[in-house]
Amino acid sequence: MTDKILNWLLEEFELKGLHIKQVSRKDGDKTFSIHVGAHSNTLLRSAELMQIKKRLKDGSVRVLNYSHLSEFEGGEDRDSLLTMSEKQQIILHEIQSVRAKDKIKIESLGLKKLLYEGQAVVPLLVNKGYVRKIFPLHDREELKRLGTDWYKTFIKKQPIEAIRNYFGETIALYFSFLGFYTYALIPPAALGVISYFFPANWLYTTVFFSAFNLIWCTFFLELWKRYCSKLTYEWGTYGTERLEEARPEYYGKLGINKITNRIEPKYPKYKRLFRFYGVSVPIVFLCLVIAFYAMLFYFWMQDWADGYYMNDKGIIGLLVVNVPSAIYAILIAIMNALYRILAKKLNDWGKTHLATLLIVSQIIGQAQETLLPYILYKRRKIAIKKVQDKAATGDEYQFKEAVNQADIEKDKDLYIDTEQMKEAQIQDAMDEDDGTMNDYLEMYLQFGYVFLFSAVFPTAAVWAFINNLTEIRSDAFKLCRIMQRPFSIPAANLGAWQIAFEILSLLAVLTNTALIGLSPPVHDKLVPKYGEAYIIFAFVLLEHVILGIKAVVSFCIPDAPKEVLFAIAKTNYEHRLAWQDERKSKSSHIE
Repeated sequence: MTDKILNWLLEEFELKGLHIKQVSRKDGDKTFSIHVGAHSNTLLRSAELMQIKKRLKDGSVRVLNYSHLSEFEGGEDRDSLLTMSEKQQIILHEIQSVRAKDKIKIESLGLKKLLYEGQAVVPLLVNKGYVRKIFPLHDREELKRLGTDWYKTFIKKQPIEAIRNYFGETIALYFSFLGFYTYALIPPAALGVISYFFPANWLYTTVFFSAFNLIWCTFFLELWKRYCSKLTYEWGTYGTERLEEARPEYYGKLGINKITNRIEPKYPKYKRLFRFYGVSVPIVFLCLVIAFYAMLFYFWMQDWADGYYMNDKGIIGLLVVNVPSAIYAILIAIMNALYRILAKKLNDWGKTHLATLLIVSQIIGQAQETLLPYILYKRRKIAIKKVQDKAATGDEYQFKEAVNQADIEKDKDLYIDTEQMKEAQIQDAMDEDDGTMNDYLEMYLQFGYVFLFSAVFPTAAVWAFINNLTEIRSDAFKLCRIMQRPFSIPAANLGAWQIAFEILSLLAVLTNTALIGLSPPVHDKLVPKYGEAYIIFAFVLLEHVILGIKAVVSFCIPDAPKEVLFAIAKTNYEHRLAWQDERKSKSSHIE
């Protein structure tokens, strides 16, 4: 970044009320490190403009009003009224809202070919490499307290409120859902253990167990929606929608966005459709073909292994019969990783061996999320020590104070010292967090193992429950000790993942009834007695009965508790009264 662009950015940040804590520059290098903060009053005023909601003293939730802070819980202490995640969310919003104002200034900065008038500048500078990265700094003392109550114990409940205060709503919702789902696995896990150790009539036991699982997963998803709505209402994000800024790499002819009234590039619809159907769809289809042939190769290997086991039922034969499933699980993990990379670039999945597939997949997942990050963490500590030793000499970096000593003494919280600067250098060396998408995908695949194949894998919930107990801690350890602190992102629900889980629960009805209907015990005992047509009719009827029960459960359980619906209705009523009073006031003024 040139000095001219840097100075212009600093001026724009200060105009927005942001405070430049410190600017550092390595000797002989053109790389700058900028530390940005904001005073409590600036943060609170911006929170009002961003319509961040906080709890009033009467228990209701309203958009923060800077002129009536005393009406809000904790309003007497302006410094702590906003959570840590809300503060860095506001600062990031203000940084990213710096816009190119006029053509003359754009040309003088040498950015004429990159910027258009009214465009957000910082996201584009990040995309083009002028700015290497933007990240919020970890608070080591807060992380220490959070870790004690979170990943260092298996007894306590997750401190969801503290997680939300530090990491924001998106990450807090992920850990809430993971914890809620883990508790929901206890009933099917208990039934699975009972059916495994105390087998009765296979058909009746399997039908009962599968029907219970299929109805239970509906209860779980509906109860989660109620719990989620209660959480997000208290957090002030319930029912909120965000209008996203056009991505910096998005290009096209400039036009007016009819919702935001901003100038944005507009890409022709026919070109978007051509890219989707001409590029994305064929590549996805190719991935499906590769996955299909990988599955056929697995079936061939398993058939060979089963034949080998029939001739040698010793230890070697037992090992051989499980090797194809283990290899297939590893292959799935590799293909998933490759497809995630491919999907990201396009945007800017025998049943007798399910136990081996699930267990090996979970071992691989735990190794990726716990063992590998720990090894990287130990290795990084050595590199960090070298950075600290260099910084300790005092001549590796030169620090330029943004303000004079008198200003620092006046408001110390707004300024950064040398030790904080060293900590920033250390955190800069950490890996960036890649969000919750892969974590939800891992949970989604596990959900499929547990509920899609209940009829042939009754102990799947047991293995999933054990895995999730460690998953919570490993994910928490990774966030607190391995990764850079991610920016807080508001969230009102699971978004598309809620729909995906509900669709999977419907597909589970089809797979389980088909597995039972096609099972050898049914064909050996019931088909000769009643006939094949009768059996097909019986299981189609069973399928429809279960689907009907799931529909009734979904209808009878509201998505939000009464208190939340009442509070929202009350808020809407008060808003309507305020609007009517405003209209009356204007009418009287005109007269």
